[in-house]
Amino acid sequence: MQHLLAYYESLGAGAFDANIDAVQDPQLFTEGDLVRIPPVVNRLGWTYTTVATDQFTSAELLSPSIRTRGGWNIFPINTGLVSDAFNVQNVRHVSGIQLDTNEALQMRLVGTTTGVRDAYGAVLIHDGNIDPVQGDMITVAATATVTNIAGTWVNGRITFERDLPVGVYDVVGLCAVGAGLVAARLVFTAGGMRPGVLGKAVLNAEESVFMRYGFYGIMGTFDTTAPPSVDCIGSSGAAQTFFLDLIRR
Repeated sequence: MQHLLAYYESLGAGAFDANIDAVQDPQLFTEGDLVRIPPVVNRLGWTYTTVATDQFTSAELLSPSIRTRGGWNIFPINTGLVSDAFNVQNVRHVSGIQLDTNEALQMRLVGTTTGVRDAYGAVLIHDGNIDPVQGDMITVAATATVTNIAGTWVNGRITFERDLPVGVYDVVGLCAVGAGLVAARLVFTAGGMRPGVLGKAVLNAEESVFMRYGFYGIMGTFDTTAPPSVDCIGSSGAAQTFFLDLIRR
């Protein structure tokens, strides 16, 4: 299991040295600037921070268990609001650092802005079972028309470019493209955790291979009678394209 959680704050002009707010998440307990780590899905995968300015010098994750290990710095900080996706930092597959269940996870930024700027953070947590998978894999395109709202996960339906053959499919990779799209995650009809990836503004921007082609492990499973929807987060944009890597069972 995997879950993508997020942080967001609109920063005013001047110096900033504080935690940024956690984005409300229906699957997790969030309050103010903290997210409580759930049981089982309690290992850190990758982490990411973006602020649309080049004057930020430090970003880090904070929790009691991280502190005992010496800390978790996020570097480099992306200075464009939308990632080119390959900037995913601290990629840890299969194991990752195990956090304590119910402890608070926070994200701290240090820097200066010359005007109002949006700051986002993204953290993938997982249960340790994200071994790469192989099989008879296909990639299918889908679209959505989600109107992004700054600092909010907004859910919407996806429409596949063409009908899939009837059956059950494992999702083993995802690419998310859209103007202003910071991140996206899949929402399966069975509920549970919501795996996700960073967004990219244009199709030909680079992306991390770890998010595609089975390297990510199985993100989730769906039947063609009940396809997943998608959560999007970003400060602008109202149209998205997705590419799902699938293996039919």
